[in-house]
Amino acid sequence: MFAGGVEDEMVRIQTTSIALPFLLLALLLGAPAAGLTLGDLDAGESFLSLSTRLFFTDFQVTPSPGLPVQDLDSYIVTRLQEGFSIELEEGVGPLEVNHPQAGDLLIEYRVEATAAPITDASLVLEGSASGAGAFSAVTEDFFAVSGDGGAFIDDMIAVVTGGGSSQLTDAVVLAPVLRMDVIKDVQLSAAAGTSASITRVEQHFTTPEPSTILCVAGGLAGLALRRRAVSSDC
Repeated sequence: MFAGGVEDEMVRIQTTSIALPFLLLALLLGAPAAGLTLGDLDAGESFLSLSTRLFFTDFQVTPSPGLPVQDLDSYIVTRLQEGFSIELEEGVGPLEVNHPQAGDLLIEYRVEATAAPITDASLVLEGSASGAGAFSAVTEDFFAVSGDGGAFIDDMIAVVTGGGSSQLTDAVVLAPVLRMDVIKDVQLSAAAGTSASITRVEQHFTTPEPSTILCVAGGLAGLALRRRAVSSDC
């Protein structure tokens, strides 16, 4: 039974390896131009990470009424090796609130691994806050997609406060997952006489290198052969 299960897993891995180049070719042919904005993504655009191991899709972007910059086409999205970054276009940014003002930018999307599952996630915030009561923050919640149960997986937060405390990066180790729904909330708040700003937000994920997948597949094959040999000796 155990050996048969391993053999089935090996067939699945081999099938995925054969189909993957065709999947990536289809995605690349449909990939948008290098210049992306949140407006493009909210209108239905999707994109691959530079490594081609992650596919980002199903974006919904909602700015709150208090957000200083409402035009989603002013937010530039840059593809990274295994993630993406967001910042305001030159001449518009940084995103800033002053005095009694607050706003947030809600970004919902789905990330799918094209081959090996996602094992880690990290968040980077470039921002500042001046004065007690002011803060800039990015929170992120991960969920299994509805077809996989929709359960909460994990969360992250990066924040800088006018009071001096800050956590500009955060990271989580995930149980291997092939796809997730993500809710990212970019938040700014300033009390009277204070200010807060965000220059850039980076989102990173980790998937195993192809060589790692081959090592795991080889190990599974070796284990299956060993189990078979032991069964034959008995």
